[in-house]
Amino acid sequence: MSSVSKYTRQFCIVFFPILLTGSFTQAEAPNLPTLYPSSLTKDEYDVKCSWEFTKEDIYEISSFSFSMNDSIKIETGPSYVGFGHGEYGAVWAALIPKTEGDIECNQLEEPEKMRHVWIRFHPAKLQSLFPQETVVGKGDPLLYATILRIAHFKFHNSMHSGSLAYINEPAILIFDADTENATQKRFRRFFGVDRNKKQVNYARSLADAVLPESKSITKEEAEKNFDLLWETYDREYAMFVIRPEVDWNQMRETYRPQAAACQTVYQFANVCAEMLSHLRDLHIGVSMGEEGVPGFYRPRELNANPNALDTFMKDGMWLGRYVKWGKTEDDVGYISIDSWTDPLIPQQVDKALDILRDTRGLIVDVRVNGGGGEDLAMQVAGRFTKESRVYSYSQYRNGPKHTDLTEKIPRRFEPRGEWKYTQPTLILIGQKCMSSNESFIAMMEQCPQVTTMGDRTCGSSGNPKMIELSIGVNVRMPKWIDLLMDEKPLDERGIQPDIFFEAKPDSFTENRDELLSTAIERLKNEPLPPWVQVNPSVQMLTPFYGTKNVKPETELCVQFDRPMNPQAVHLVWKEGGYLEHGEVRYERDANLFLIPVILKPGIRHHIIINPAGNDPPTGFQSSKGIKAEEAQWIFETKPIEPSPEQTDQKPWRQSLILPN
Repeated sequence: MSSVSKYTRQFCIVFFPILLTGSFTQAEAPNLPTLYPSSLTKDEYDVKCSWEFTKEDIYEISSFSFSMNDSIKIETGPSYVGFGHGEYGAVWAALIPKTEGDIECNQLEEPEKMRHVWIRFHPAKLQSLFPQETVVGKGDPLLYATILRIAHFKFHNSMHSGSLAYINEPAILIFDADTENATQKRFRRFFGVDRNKKQVNYARSLADAVLPESKSITKEEAEKNFDLLWETYDREYAMFVIRPEVDWNQMRETYRPQAAACQTVYQFANVCAEMLSHLRDLHIGVSMGEEGVPGFYRPRELNANPNALDTFMKDGMWLGRYVKWGKTEDDVGYISIDSWTDPLIPQQVDKALDILRDTRGLIVDVRVNGGGGEDLAMQVAGRFTKESRVYSYSQYRNGPKHTDLTEKIPRRFEPRGEWKYTQPTLILIGQKCMSSNESFIAMMEQCPQVTTMGDRTCGSSGNPKMIELSIGVNVRMPKWIDLLMDEKPLDERGIQPDIFFEAKPDSFTENRDELLSTAIERLKNEPLPPWVQVNPSVQMLTPFYGTKNVKPETELCVQFDRPMNPQAVHLVWKEGGYLEHGEVRYERDANLFLIPVILKPGIRHHIIINPAGNDPPTGFQSSKGIKAEEAQWIFETKPIEPSPEQTDQKPWRQSLILPN
């Protein structure tokens, strides 16, 4: 379906203590439309919103039923359902039958038993899908981890835009079920339903992509692995000193019993992620094999519009997956670096800098860059400095107490490359910038020609290590405190821009990127580099100066020391003359003009290249508009009479001018 995005969901999780609630009578049953009111009518859709899911969003229902003609039929008896909700109301549901559920579709060979189904719907359709008479009461909060896992696993295949839920028209539904057939073989059944067109689209390609089973875990295994995790953090985690509100001993008292009560590895991993979320550290991560477990998430706005880039650039291209260069009509250079995860990035940036060396100024855009290797960032920053520079400090744990830290250790980056880019440089930054990308920004801030512009960065750095637990759960643990040049922690504070850009609601919509356009305006009137303002000079002439017996029918070659304007030529014959014999060509790679002519034979030719005096509106000039120096050119032609067909009785010309 056209509304299904390819981007992956990140989760905003709010944690509550586990509460075991009593049953509700029908009169007391929760009213879902009241709990999740929708501000959208059936005619309002094609919008996006963030969402959340908590333990309070789980309910028990007596049944669920959906059918459309003979195309599809989904039915369950008593079930649990969890709702993800945002500003427009409920946007998804995860339904888990207590005993049984069935799914039939005319595109399946036989009915199948349903283990769970994930449903995407328009918020205004909540009550029609889950009628009030079917709502029994609050559900089991112990299912929180299971439902969250379903959401984490399936959201990226449903209607969304990046981290936001996409609201399609009310007639569109997604049913994404894990099922099993009579032989207990498991399948994933993904259906896109259009109730207006009475159509069901079945995604056969996802049939084998079922949610993996989570292994069981014993109480002893859970306690042993929990203690290893807790003790490793207690002994090595450095940022307890900037989280004084977190009582780590109390975290152990609260979450160890919960971990011990877990029946599956995923439930255990979820308890660990919940405990670690209190540290509010974006560099902490919990995974079960290759499957990530949602943890602490801090919403951060993107202040960029990559789709608008071509609107501003005259030239440009991608150099690999993460680096793109561009240049505006006003000779402002642009390099975007979207990650620090590819070892080829430094040499790709080198190539871009070589292309953009003669620009008035440079925009380095790292607004969508979430980090990677700090060593790669150092190599690129080294192209902007002529001396070694300190850009931040690090501290590590060096004792049993949470306050036992090393001295502040300075981190440096070094000059690199045969030449350095010293023209005015703007670094575009924002809240999506984090980790090693923040280190890159901190490096660039130490270079005198650099100014940062945009919004503050995320404020998260970790230099993490991996804790590998014996049950197949891996936990990422940051090792240092990252301190900026004021020797205060980067965490949650971020790097403030030199020039703050206040975005409007439409600043980054359609083909607009107002931060980028503002940056271009700031640089387009900067003077060109000094070496560009020097007049271009002739490097080579063919025929060579002083050559004799040159054939009259020949090709004059004029080569310059830099890129030239191919439409600007001015030659004056002080002696001799010529006839046209083809079009003037310019070879960009060699800065070379090729001028086919028939020269007046048996005579000395004295040619002036770009005559001095009153500047004409034409003449050789660089690609930057700088007029070339005057040059003298003398040679002699063979005394051979051209044929009448060649000359056609035309007079010999003494001036060759191509208007700019």
